[in-house]
This record gives sequence, structure tokens and C-alpha cells, in this order.
Amino acid sequence: MGPDHSSRVRSSFLLAMLCVILAGAACVRHDDLKVRVFNDGPGELQDLHLFGGADKGWWSTVAAGTSVGTLLRPQGEPQLSMTYARAGRTFHWRGPAFVPGQGYNVHIHIDPKGAVSEQHCLMPCMLP
Repeated sequence: MGPDHSSRVRSSFLLAMLCVILAGAACVRHDDLKVRVFNDGPGELQDLHLFGGADKGWWSTVAAGTSVGTLLRPQGEPQLSMTYARAGRTFHWRGPAFVPGQGYNVHIHIDPKGAVSEQHCLMPCMLP
């Protein structure tokens, strides 16, 4: 089993590595919205619906001082919006316009009166 066997083993190994790399790259989506919603109020949020284009997340309640997060796959329509209730009042929020084909990390804070503040950055990035 001379150099011919060694070459075949090496070629098989390299082919297997290429398949693993390509499979991993296929899982990475460049237009994902990684969203975390923070409840900064003293009371809980109810019926939180988060929409990112064609995808959505939902939580029946979000306790005071906690956060929830999700990865939304907007499928080319990266408009972010949200509805939620606090103390019996329903609120609607529409996020900034995002560039299609770009992935974003988004933090949304909801204050005690229900007002929203948002910050985002292009992935890969970290937000405080």
C-alpha cells in the first residue's frame, strides 16, 4: 500500500472536510434578525408578538426585569414590528428600516410606561 493508498486517504479526508464546511456555511443565514426584548418596567408584559418580515415570535408574558430573545428569519423582508400589552393597554411599535440581505442584532427596551427604545448593529456584533 504505497503512495496510492495514502493519496486516496488524504483525498477522502479533504473531501469530507469540504462537505462539513459547506454544510456549516449553508446553516448561516446572512439576513437573520437576532432580537432580544427587555421588560424594564415594574409589571409584566402580556401577549408580546414580535414580527420580522415573514417570521414571528410570541410570549404570553414577560416578567418585570427580564428579557426574551429569538432569531427571526425574515426571508428578504426585514421590517421589524411588535405588539404588546402592559397594565391593560395595548401598544404597537414599528422598528427602523433594515437593509434586505443583512443580518442584525437588535435590542428592544420597553420602559414602565410602555415606550420603546431600540438599538441595533450589523452582525456579527455585540450590544450592551
